Amino acid sequence: MVEGASSARAGARLSSTEEFAFPLFCFTHDSDIWTVRDRFELTTCGPETLETNIQIGMAMVDLEGRTWKVIAVEHLGYAPFRWRKLFAPRMKHVDHVLEAGPVWSLATVQDRVCASMDAFPEYFCEPSEFETVLVERKAEIRAAKSIADIHELIGPDYFSY
Repeated sequence: MVEGASSARAGARLSSTEEFAFPLFCFTHDSDIWTVRDRFELTTCGPETLETNIQIGMAMVDLEGRTWKVIAVEHLGYAPFRWRKLFAPRMKHVDHVLEAGPVWSLATVQDRVCASMDAFPEYFCEPSEFETVLVERKAEIRAAKSIADIHELIGPDYFSY
């Protein structure tokens, strides 16, 4: 169990039961962005993710703009075995204690995604393309008509480290 999880869990909103409009964007405290397609991806992570507590304070936003902040993470055991992860570290099954936040506008989501792209440009293109491709991709994010459109532009990610 990660610090603060058991005391915060009683009567709290939990990632295992909260009604999300998937997929989600998750923004870590260091401005990284994770896309999460479903509840299994949300409640599964690698050992390093769990050990570094990077999910504490993470902001989550669903397709409707509803937001949550992760205030604690509880390690529940091991995630079901997946053949595609045969040579990866054993994945952890976790639950997040959540605090509901305000609804974000499309412009707020676009701002957060573009800030993540600025913080980690190498996730979105090659270093030689920072002045061209990255600028174009950010313009596409700014032109998106919905949060779902932004997900299509960014693509999936995995909690695997």
